[in-house]
Amino acid sequence: MAVTPTPRKRRLGQHLKAVRERSSTLAETVADLLRVDAATVSRYETGYLRPSWPAVQAMLQTYGGTEEDRTRALELWDDAGQRAVRLAVPVGSSKEFRAFLRAESEADNMRVLAPLVVHGLLQTPAYTRAIHDSGHRFRDPDAEVERYVAARLSRQKRLEGPDALQFHALLDEAVIRRVIGGPGVMAEQLRHLLALGERANITLQVIPFGAGAYGTMSGGCAIIGYREKEYTPAVYVEHSIGGAWVEDEADVQRFLSMYDDTVEAALEPDRSAELIRSQLGVLKE
Repeated sequence: MAVTPTPRKRRLGQHLKAVRERSSTLAETVADLLRVDAATVSRYETGYLRPSWPAVQAMLQTYGGTEEDRTRALELWDDAGQRAVRLAVPVGSSKEFRAFLRAESEADNMRVLAPLVVHGLLQTPAYTRAIHDSGHRFRDPDAEVERYVAARLSRQKRLEGPDALQFHALLDEAVIRRVIGGPGVMAEQLRHLLALGERANITLQVIPFGAGAYGTMSGGCAIIGYREKEYTPAVYVEHSIGGAWVEDEADVQRFLSMYDDTVEAALEPDRSAELIRSQLGVLKE
């Protein structure tokens, strides 16, 4: 998943493919017209690449597209480039993690399981710095801490605005109890979680120690989802030196079922907030 198709680019590609097939034009014919190979045309139509607008116009003209086809194509082409922003990526990030950031920027919803630390989209700058410092054995010694922090904060913009990501996080109680960065840093992080939990697009649940074992007990994961049912979710599984994608439908379904099971084992959002407040009180003692 080093290069990911997105729903917006897929919609454009599907439209272009439908118009091409309606005209009985071969992909090889349009490839010759655009002076690209047939594989590139396929990547346009499957949503891996967003063609330039002149290329779209040339395709539609070749296909004998109608004015309605052109108007729809323009709408989809604009939409496909809506989030084509430059991502702030930590130095030394793997291609899998870069793909995850691109998918995160395009997702409509995300469900995360965080058994060890507060998820990156929920972290305060001070907490992020403390996490960065603890992992120095696995990071480029020349990497700037503030660049790492800035990259993390830039991702958090997905939780804001009219098109905000619908975000559901399951945090192990250990995440709340472990004092990272010292009492002051951790208290600030807990207050931040309480504030985020008040947002309509964010659901936070804590998995209490009393719930026992849950899921695979082997690490965190993020389930990337889209509003349209035809776009199946994908799962990013984290590990100490990067991560890996799970895209097989049967395996993804196992993760979805596991997540649903863990939701049932977790405290409800109100009770989760109470637990966070109780730990905040401990830090102030």
